[in-house]
Amino acid sequence: MKGGIMEIWTGDFPKLKRESKQAKTSNCIITLDIETTSLFEYADGWRCFRPKRSPQEYAGIRRAAVPYIWMVGVETRSGDFRAYYGRDFMQLGDVFLKLSDTRRRIIYIHNAAFEFQFLRDVFTARGWTIEKMLARSTRKPISWYVPEINIEFRCSYMLTNLSLDKAAKQYAKDRKKTGDLIYTVPRSPATELTEKELGYCEMDVITLCEIIDHYRRQYGTVRKIPLTQTGEVRKELKGIVPIWVKRHIAKIVPDIHVYLLLMKAFQGGITHACYLYTDDVLKDILSGDMASAYPAAMLTEKFPMGWWRSVPADIVESYNHKIWAVLYHVKLHNFRSKYINHYILGSKALSAKNLKYDNGRIIEGDMIELVLTDVDYDIIRECYDIESVEYVETYVNRKGYLPKELVEYVVTLYGRKTKLKGVKGQEHIYMISKQRINSLFGCCCTNVLKQTTIFKDGEWGNEDFTEEFIEEKLNELRKSQSNCFSYAWGVWITAYCRRRTWEIVTALDPAVVGIADGSVYYD
Repeated sequence: MKGGIMEIWTGDFPKLKRESKQAKTSNCIITLDIETTSLFEYADGWRCFRPKRSPQEYAGIRRAAVPYIWMVGVETRSGDFRAYYGRDFMQLGDVFLKLSDTRRRIIYIHNAAFEFQFLRDVFTARGWTIEKMLARSTRKPISWYVPEINIEFRCSYMLTNLSLDKAAKQYAKDRKKTGDLIYTVPRSPATELTEKELGYCEMDVITLCEIIDHYRRQYGTVRKIPLTQTGEVRKELKGIVPIWVKRHIAKIVPDIHVYLLLMKAFQGGITHACYLYTDDVLKDILSGDMASAYPAAMLTEKFPMGWWRSVPADIVESYNHKIWAVLYHVKLHNFRSKYINHYILGSKALSAKNLKYDNGRIIEGDMIELVLTDVDYDIIRECYDIESVEYVETYVNRKGYLPKELVEYVVTLYGRKTKLKGVKGQEHIYMISKQRINSLFGCCCTNVLKQTTIFKDGEWGNEDFTEEFIEEKLNELRKSQSNCFSYAWGVWITAYCRRRTWEIVTALDPAVVGIADGSVYYD
């Protein structure tokens, strides 16, 4: 860097970090970022973002983006990080060729889903192919590989789950600059940039280099850094959870039918506003919060720990829900809520007749078909008047606490999080513990039957969701010697947390305490 401002790229880089000749993957840190002008087609033509407009005014408006600068951060042989930039976006093809090596290079991009939409044009123009795409969903890649240049691209946002600004505060000595680049100003590759604006661009890639350096020191090499935050937790737990627990988890993977029922039973948190207060402006509202609700459920509740087996309808009600997890496939006939707040989520209905809605939740109906955990089933039986319940099928599984090693891991993380919150000098350990706790639930509710995202011939798509595909994925779980989680645990974790929230909601329901004191909103 010259005078604190990054250098314009003139066709080459300085000598990069010295590498072992035997290494198959480079340990050199390389980062990439681009800045774009976002354009919107208003009635008076294409213009930049107008912050005074409401979000609703942008619905249906055509959008475009123009990249006007790219930045690359590289680790040099002297051990420092240097930044280079260019204004011609297609010039990145030459940059990648210069970075190409017999060792696989790894380039990190923060929020790679955005940059990928532009980079694919660079790859296509050079005739390069995109392979080994890993994506959360269409247009949301986590990583991909370009064999012609032997470079793997990774998304650092998926690793940190933090904005670049927040990640830099946690993991970097330098700080990402904020406010120095005003995004409502239109720019093109020909627009002259000030030193202040260039300094902003520079720090984006330099701070990302330092963030990746933190992870490299933690895991030993760039190659071993997990792709996602949940990957970090899985890697850490591999050495904590004993092999016999992992083998048991592999043995209890359910068959296709039960797994699909579990997917239908899964819900997230319960979020809703009471319709009585719609369009009202309310003041002096009291509020409360349940800290670390998911970890608390993992520590204190019991979960399906064995094999699922079908039971006939005439004996299912004899199973104690404190001892047995029950998966109910039922039809509720002629039902109506007892409360002003409503629990049943309409989007979970497999079939229905004459439903009355409260913004997505169900007030009453002639019939609704649902798949429910025993937790949700008990809530619905308590808060709705139901003429009759028709049992389509039911499955039971003995409950137990989560493995001791996993529970101890949660306790350790929670202890660090609570003790170190606000403690000067311990911010880093606090943040890691907080992120690990949040990722644990993500590990539990990871669904292996989520459709595989495909990027082929420049087009996004999904692999066919066939029975063969499902069986293949479940067999992979059954053969796994490293999986520490059961999908059913995630299904019950959210159910337990919904129950805790709902107990408060019903205690403060306007039908119970009166409209003046009733609950207004909950999540």
